[in-house]
Amino acid sequence: NQLYSGNIEAHGNVTYSGYGSGSGKVITKGSAQIISGVSTAAVNEIEFDSGTGTVTLSGVLRPYSVSWTKTSGTIAAGTSHVMFYQSTARGSDTINLPGVELNDVTFEGSSGTTPITYTLASDLVVKGSLTFDGQNSAGGNYNQLILGDIYAYGNINYTSYGNSSGRVITKGTSQTITGVSSAAVNEFVFDAGVGNTATLAGTLNVYSRPWTYVSGTVSGGTGTVIFTVVSTDTSDTLDVSSINFNNVTFTGGSGVTPIQYSVVGSLNVFGNLLFNGSNSAGGNYNQLVTGVINVYGNISYTNY
Repeated sequence: NQLYSGNIEAHGNVTYSGYGSGSGKVITKGSAQIISGVSTAAVNEIEFDSGTGTVTLSGVLRPYSVSWTKTSGTIAAGTSHVMFYQSTARGSDTINLPGVELNDVTFEGSSGTTPITYTLASDLVVKGSLTFDGQNSAGGNYNQLILGDIYAYGNINYTSYGNSSGRVITKGTSQTITGVSSAAVNEFVFDAGVGNTATLAGTLNVYSRPWTYVSGTVSGGTGTVIFTVVSTDTSDTLDVSSINFNNVTFTGGSGVTPIQYSVVGSLNVFGNLLFNGSNSAGGNYNQLVTGVINVYGNISYTNY
């Protein structure tokens, strides 16, 4: 089923038990209504416009290549899981949910040749887990958070591509950031506050993005952080002198412009430090432009 055009004003509960995606829009108008779904059901574009009413999200809601916007009313996330899915046919969607606290959120995308873009018109607050599960096949298609900030209070998981020019800001009391080597990680601002801890786990491939420490404790755990810069983004800043990392790798792609890492203050590496740059296609290589690296483990140079 697809609503191709036009609007549905819903005053009662809205249920997605199967496909409902389309270019039409559902507008909430109830004083107390529930929107529920399952993971196999594609959800429409929704405009939350309930006035003084409350909309409660329930189950798994999978907005399928559509935008979500809040105009008025209260949105209660409950124990729901919202999965923002993008296909290459759509290309770009907007999420504008000011003042809303979602529970679990996943960004996912299909394979293809066009980057999948999510534009946040307002800050996105995620009280539960945050997962990036994009794709990078058939020419480099992957999830991109183009603009805006995500305030994450729960665990953050990179199971596939999540690279973007947007930021993830840590706010949890005790959260874990987990990645795999094939997953591109966002720009991070560590700002969990005094007494709160973010722990790094797995392999976090920070793909052409700066990292900044503001407050709280960041534990390197058993994690490996790979700082990767590509030739299209020639300089990044690491302002993380209050973080004790485990293993750290600096690596870069090939190109004609030197790849630069500016360390503000110092970088503390309690595990192993590896330099694995590239010197092809005109002399592209890793450069530590400013700052100091304090190393407590082994140091290896496998390339530039």
